Amino acid sequence: PEPFVYFQSFGDSALLLELRCVIDSVDYRIATLSELHHAINRKFREAGMEIPFPQQDVHLDVRGPLEVKMQTE
Repeated sequence: PEPFVYFQSFGDSALLLELRCVIDSVDYRIATLSELHHAINRKFREAGMEIPFPQQDVHLDVRGPLEVKMQTE
């Protein structure tokens, strides 16, 4: 069968897709996945697409001095 892409859902800052394809042998699975990932990433870059990453903000209580401790092994 021909390869097919399923649009599964919207994720946090993501579109979740699943690509289905048939390969000759399970022995080629890892190499095939790697090639597909590289090809998809290359096409995204060529199209000017960027994958967003979730932003996390850190809020510090600066009303007093910060306690700093050195950790040794």
